[in-house]
Amino acid sequence: MEAALPELRAFIRLRLGPTIRARESSSDLLQSVCREALLESPTLEFRGERAFRRWLFTVAERKIIDRARYWNAARSNPGHEGSSFDDASADEIARLRDSYAAFMRPSREADLREQVERLEAAFQRLSERDREVLTLSRLLGKSHAAVAESLGIAEGAARRALARALTRLSTELRGG
Repeated sequence: MEAALPELRAFIRLRLGPTIRARESSSDLLQSVCREALLESPTLEFRGERAFRRWLFTVAERKIIDRARYWNAARSNPGHEGSSFDDASADEIARLRDSYAAFMRPSREADLREQVERLEAAFQRLSERDREVLTLSRLLGKSHAAVAESLGIAEGAARRALARALTRLSTELRGG
């Protein structure tokens, strides 16, 4: 689980919508996902690192969906309205940037916090399908064939969808 933490943190931050991001700490969500995974681990049959990572990211996705339902139902007052980096150390920001490196060109050496904030904001402006394709391919490291299978499309269509999503993300990062 420890080896998956940087990617899991990046996944959680990218999948949070503005509603949850404004109210909850990504570190708290990460900790909650890890706690839930550890509680479920005695019943888990280990089938390799890739299968474990898929399961772990599924746990995270379920947690995010649950939190979105909670906040959308407005059952509680917001508990956290500060910056999305209030809970992140400089080292954690650097690890986020490294996890997001698949989206960024190496020539971009701006401030770490600005890079992460810009990428997350641009990512949120993409369509759900573009976010899903990028998450599966670049963050989870799935092959084109695995992305195609996850989306229920042909491998060639998955390649084209990824190319279009990367182009759109690049356009968003340039400001429009």
